[in-house]
Amino acid sequence: WLAWQLWREHRRQPFCLVHGIWHVGSLAAALVGRALHLPVVLSMFGGEAVSIPELNYGIISRPLWRWLLRRSFASAHVITAGSHYYVEHLQRFAPNCSHKIQFAPLGIDPQKIKPAALEVCRPVRLLNVAALQPVKNLPAVLEAMQRVNGAPVNLTIAGTGPLYPQIRQEITRRGLERKVNLRGWQSSHTFKQQYADYDLLVSSSRHEAQGMAMIEAAAAGLPILAYPVGAARELQQLGAAVVLIENNVDISEKIDYCLQNLISMKKRALAARSQILKAYALQNTVKSFARAYEIAQQSDHAPANWYEAQLPLATKVLRWVRPLVFLACVPFIQHQRKKNAPTRVAGLTLHTSLDVFHPKFFFSSKLLGEYVSRMSLQGKRFLDMGTGSGIVGIFAARKGADVTAVDINPAAVRLAARNAQLNGVAARMHCLCSDLFSELPPGETFDVIAFNPPFYAKTPQTLPQAAFFGGKHHEVLQQFIAEAGHFLAPGGRLVFILSSDMPLKEIHQSFLTAGLKVVSHRVKKHYFELFHLLELAVH
Repeated sequence: WLAWQLWREHRRQPFCLVHGIWHVGSLAAALVGRALHLPVVLSMFGGEAVSIPELNYGIISRPLWRWLLRRSFASAHVITAGSHYYVEHLQRFAPNCSHKIQFAPLGIDPQKIKPAALEVCRPVRLLNVAALQPVKNLPAVLEAMQRVNGAPVNLTIAGTGPLYPQIRQEITRRGLERKVNLRGWQSSHTFKQQYADYDLLVSSSRHEAQGMAMIEAAAAGLPILAYPVGAARELQQLGAAVVLIENNVDISEKIDYCLQNLISMKKRALAARSQILKAYALQNTVKSFARAYEIAQQSDHAPANWYEAQLPLATKVLRWVRPLVFLACVPFIQHQRKKNAPTRVAGLTLHTSLDVFHPKFFFSSKLLGEYVSRMSLQGKRFLDMGTGSGIVGIFAARKGADVTAVDINPAAVRLAARNAQLNGVAARMHCLCSDLFSELPPGETFDVIAFNPPFYAKTPQTLPQAAFFGGKHHEVLQQFIAEAGHFLAPGGRLVFILSSDMPLKEIHQSFLTAGLKVVSHRVKKHYFELFHLLELAVH
């Protein structure tokens, strides 16, 4: 259902990238990213890659989910985790994807965390923040509270979950009503201010992907007692006062140790606050994920033999019936086109004409437009060659580019200008009638040149046919390839959409002859053929 909703939203306004969180979100993101050929980033913040059978915990304990997660990881371009501990778990779970896995922790807002005082409360106040689930290991903490010697202590458990009634009963059974306060759910916004009211965080969880409670407590200057999970070791390395638990029996002994050394631990914890706040600052989180997005979007480097992409079996079968399908659809398409009514394509409203390539019934313009809409184009000069209805140029103008839209067909030039006006980008889009580059001013260059060339090897007899037929030997495309490099600004890109119906190996050789290198390649399956979306740069 989630994948379906994402697909519908993409149809309304195309995405640049899909980011999935936790196992369900990651599966949906991987499915949508694979179907739409979008970069995919996955973030693991839970028990996706762990298995603790005695607690019935961990997604990979279930064979189906283990298989689905590995498939999702294979489809991802970047996978993030909030601690080095969890990075190692993910690498062990999916060793073939180790190169994709990055450390990208969630951050904290220092303005919302009040610093703790050096003085120790009487009785000593311990804090446990946890969802009440088996993996949080709370019965072991309650048992430890019975064994604690020395200074009087009170434990506050902040959280709720399926084990709430059992924990309440366990507190009563052990006679800990005076020592343990089960507070239930607490608002995250208000609770961040309350860490300063405690002396020690006791984190009994057997697994944390990151452990935000530990990080927030360390940021408040609170000593921490925790298992070596999540960010515990990172906090220790940053100077935080972290004492590590080895096993359940160890908890009461470690609590006693912390109580005996509480003043020195609080001094150390408060001294480390600045380091913790710096390491987990929100701006670092933003930078980490921005970097992940950048890597994901740059990861579609073209293989040397991109032109050898094989047609899926279903596509091969459908190609045999393509003439029959086209024959059956022609009357419907002609009827619709004669209406000359505005149509909706990829979130745009466009006028159409019988004399101009239709962006809805012929898919390549829509696919190229969606690709362009995911590019960073603010302030760049963009040439839409063979503009047709203007769909590609309009997408570029909406992204902030200054667009020159060119077509050999005067009817297409008029229609593109009309559609630019309809979509509110007329001020950024100049439409020009030209046979390829012939009417462009000498010396004019562009940061991006996009071209949806005619796919079929036949000589056009009319101007409207020039949208489909590019000469017996694809002379139009060959001329474009030979001339395009002269109109590219330094660092500029050519963006193509090509069809598996074309002689792709010959076209690739023409790229090399013209000194052009394919730097990005995506394949889009579409019924009867494969569409190749290419970015090229001057070699």
